[in-house]
Amino acid sequence: MAPNSWDEESRSAVIVISTDADVGDGFMLSHQRGAIRFPERPMPADYDHKRSSDSIWGAVTDLSLEQSSGMVQLVGRVVVDGPAAAMEIALPRLRTGSARFSVDARIYDYAEAPGGLLMATDWEPQLVSLVAAGQDTHAVMRGNQPSQGDPPMTDENQAGGAPVTEDTAPAAAEAVTTEPAAAIVAEVERSAADERLELVVRRAASEARLPEEDVVRILDENRGRSQTDALMAVVRAHRLRQEAAAPVHAGHPARVSVTRDSGESLVRAFSDELERRSGLISVPTEIGRQAYGLTALEMCRGYLQSRGVNTLGMSKNELVQRAFHSTSDFPKLFENVASKTLLAAYAEEPQTWRPLARQRNLPDFKSVSDLQIAGQIVPEKILEGGEYKHGTLTEGKATWNLATYGKKVTVTRQAIINDDLDSLSRVPEILGRGCRMLESNMVWELLTSGSLGATVSLDNKALFHADHNNTISGGTSVIGIDGMDAAKTKLRKQTNLAGNRINLAPAYLVVPVELETTALQFLFPTGYAPSALTGSTGPNPFAGGVQLIVEPRLSDDSTAYWYLTSSPNRVEMITFGYLAGEAGPTITSTEKRDPDGVELLVRMDFGCTLSDYRGFVRSAGA
Repeated sequence: MAPNSWDEESRSAVIVISTDADVGDGFMLSHQRGAIRFPERPMPADYDHKRSSDSIWGAVTDLSLEQSSGMVQLVGRVVVDGPAAAMEIALPRLRTGSARFSVDARIYDYAEAPGGLLMATDWEPQLVSLVAAGQDTHAVMRGNQPSQGDPPMTDENQAGGAPVTEDTAPAAAEAVTTEPAAAIVAEVERSAADERLELVVRRAASEARLPEEDVVRILDENRGRSQTDALMAVVRAHRLRQEAAAPVHAGHPARVSVTRDSGESLVRAFSDELERRSGLISVPTEIGRQAYGLTALEMCRGYLQSRGVNTLGMSKNELVQRAFHSTSDFPKLFENVASKTLLAAYAEEPQTWRPLARQRNLPDFKSVSDLQIAGQIVPEKILEGGEYKHGTLTEGKATWNLATYGKKVTVTRQAIINDDLDSLSRVPEILGRGCRMLESNMVWELLTSGSLGATVSLDNKALFHADHNNTISGGTSVIGIDGMDAAKTKLRKQTNLAGNRINLAPAYLVVPVELETTALQFLFPTGYAPSALTGSTGPNPFAGGVQLIVEPRLSDDSTAYWYLTSSPNRVEMITFGYLAGEAGPTITSTEKRDPDGVELLVRMDFGCTLSDYRGFVRSAGA
């Protein structure tokens, strides 16, 4: 498929993540909107389902459902941003449009489907992986149009289709003579298979540290053969080079064997046991059983002994001091556990503002400007012999930047000696929720700051300034047919920078907790039987068409104010972001270790701004 969606400047592309097709594993994923739990944070993108930090080459955002060729597709935008080695694997395939994807999903509920299959009716996408050949042949890069001269991609000619066998060869040959497109399809399939083979061979050769000449030779000798044959050739080449470079004694080449470092295994066991005691896991892992029931002080002793330190006669203070010495990596155990606890709590804290916002991560802390361009673009009638008139463009920009927020956590010497690790679980959990609450406080303050809201940098006026024509008051400003109609009219009549009507539709009704019941009764009436067809006693046109957002922070500003907003898919509203590659809070141990314990720093780089005022209408209420 033509890689028309690839944008080299932003290093991003639109991809099809999954479809409701049967991929042969017994499970189908329902792509009804109510069946998918859309993740609140960007999904990581790795390769070959490695699920390791060094394999993450990007992130997937802006998930949505689209209909294409009678099939519902889960579509998203992937942005390349990660370790250099991982990006080197992803970028060539994205640029050529040959990328194939597979999705990792967590299934919460399922039902039986025709054909003996199971249909996941409640599931959540968690990771997108770049693969050589995915099971879902539709999970590819999104192309706007096929490239000139290329055949349109279908189920039959995408990579991963059934190869031509000896039994089907005569039929294929006959198809070539009667329909030239069949030859093109076969060539596409052969090219895709060769590309997958080269990808597998090059990854294996990289691990074996084979020179390029060996890689080229293996690819030439195994062209058209199976991946197993090619991988065996890589193993043979690696063995021959090892034997050629090894010293020879008594006519036999030296053999090298690698065994696991027992100290590293012990540290892994300590880490798993700390996770169990912190509540991250409920059952000890197989390797964690080595440290099951050990106190923190016993872990200090075991760690030092694994590093060759004689702990005989050491006092408790000495054990802690030596374990937390500046050259020790023992504090990393506590950092890892605290980090997992922090992120778990961060993900659980609810945020009601995200449907109103668009995420844009920034590469640094410099101020950036989000440009908005509009113009007089409506064509005008041209008389015979008349001239074309110039269109005019109007430009505006919203400026914002990131800031750093942080706290400090200390696991003290006393806590370790007393085996009191509550601070290791409770404090990071509280800070994780605190980071999430900080984001919510900052975003909702944009609407409630002062009496008119925060300043919109687009025109340096308050959000609900009179010039913005986005407030209503008076007797018809309560939640009801008249009040909602007045607010909707304000949205519909908004104009862009060039004065063109943009006809914004209402999408969200935002209320404080005091108005929640009123809003629910209005939006979701039960047993409603209007006595007239029009007016305030007629049918409710807003029922089921506007989504409700209830936010307790709004009560601190006013218990009567309510807001009708559009969607960020129609107009810029709120923009937020993190430092690229570090979405959310992180926790690290300080370089200067304290002999009385370990000091952990929780840090988050976050920013938000009002990009435009046109998507908001505020009502004064009763």
